[in-house]
Amino acid sequence: MRRYLPLLLLLLPTLLFIVWRLVARRRTEGLFRGLPALPLALAGTALFAVGMIGWALWGEEEPGGIYIPPHTAEDGTILPGRIVEEAPDGR
Repeated sequence: MRRYLPLLLLLLPTLLFIVWRLVARRRTEGLFRGLPALPLALAGTALFAVGMIGWALWGEEEPGGIYIPPHTAEDGTILPGRIVEEAPDGR
């Protein structure tokens, strides 16, 4: 049983959703029949694309920096990740 627990935990949300959809379909026969799924999906995709383009054009970070990942300093404190203009070792 312990061996199948991760698989059960992975599939449980999907199984609960399927059961919920079956129960909800019986209760609301014609409620979602006219829902325009394709236009809504296309509108969501278009909004996502516009948001990503806007973020790329007007984001706060300038392109060309060098990413320094989080690391520990010599005294043991954790320094957060950051973007710098040039490499700290002069490269």
